[in-house]
Amino acid sequence: MCAASHVSGVKKVALVGMPGAGKSSVGLLVAEKLQWDFVDVDGDIEKEAGMSIADIFESHDYGELKFRALEHEAIAALIRSPELLVCATGGGAVENEVTRKLLAAPEVFVVWLSADLEALLDRTANSANRPLLRSDPRQAIKVLMDRRVPLYKSITDVTIDTDTASIEEVADNVIHALRHR
Repeated sequence: MCAASHVSGVKKVALVGMPGAGKSSVGLLVAEKLQWDFVDVDGDIEKEAGMSIADIFESHDYGELKFRALEHEAIAALIRSPELLVCATGGGAVENEVTRKLLAAPEVFVVWLSADLEALLDRTANSANRPLLRSDPRQAIKVLMDRRVPLYKSITDVTIDTDTASIEEVADNVIHALRHR
């Protein structure tokens, strides 16, 4: 276990990365190991809206722009929270410049969970709740990677490759990087 005093001022661990990189699974395990709270931003938005991310994207009352605004508000609230938190952000959260600035705060340790195209395709193949990957997943992931990878790099404290590692190994790597930051 990791006591708060071992992480030198860090109060939040924010996991960023593409859909299928493992943010939610890894985040939950990291939080358990650190004995911190865990928040899945997409999950919180779904609860708040009373519908899935896919339904939010397709809704006339919401749509992707409204989703991104909700996502930013959720991340801002988490960053302001006094609790020690591990946060799984949505894959596109970094596309909002103001959100990137929030995540770049000194008390936030940003971990980019990186994965190659084939791993992401394999992990997202059976997921109906990924609206941006519905038509041509390979092309969609390529386009999203081209747009997002430079943004992940711009705010990341550490990059952890998730291609072949287990969730347990990735979580241990996150904690190791946090302790040695």
